[in-house]
Amino acid sequence: MNKTITACFEQFNAKERFHLLNKTSGGGAFKLSEDFKYELELVLNVKIPSEYFFAMDYHLDWVLAALTQFYGQPQENAIHDNNHKLIKGTQEDVDLILVFSVSGKNHIVLFEAKGFTSWSNEQLNKKEKRLGNIFNYIEAHNVNCTNLKQHYILMSPNKPQKLTLAREEQRFGFIKLEMTSGHKYVTRVNERGLSSKKGKQWMVKNR
Repeated sequence: MNKTITACFEQFNAKERFHLLNKTSGGGAFKLSEDFKYELELVLNVKIPSEYFFAMDYHLDWVLAALTQFYGQPQENAIHDNNHKLIKGTQEDVDLILVFSVSGKNHIVLFEAKGFTSWSNEQLNKKEKRLGNIFNYIEAHNVNCTNLKQHYILMSPNKPQKLTLAREEQRFGFIKLEMTSGHKYVTRVNERGLSSKKGKQWMVKNR
């Protein structure tokens, strides 16, 4: 029996934090709320079905492997060449991933979030380029891959204004991330209380 695309993604989801949160929340940690689902549907212009795969900190290596499992249908112990160096053996990941199928299309929604720090063109474009290489490879090497649709969603308290994206900026959607107030941070400081990587003291400061 052929696997669904959600099952192919789920089999690689080995993040302990995912399973810990799922356990402690009674299995509800990775279910889309109706409010967020509605908001996301407006951005994607797609109706999200009741069956989907949703996870956090999903490795980019796993994205390639899951797509290969689904579209390539390789044998369980098949050995794949890495001439394109798409498998990095690192823990580079996306903050959240949502995978679902609807109306004959397979949708991969990749989320990146910032709460208190700002977006970096270099960091975002580096990750987007690697994801683009992964999807391009899958599409180029699988003739039955015409139904794959990828989406990128940025989430932060304020919409980024100065991002210069290297590839198809219109593919990035935005959803406002609500943050509670009153957060603080810990920093090393010098004797005058100024932040310093070489500081021998530390302080708690307001964000």
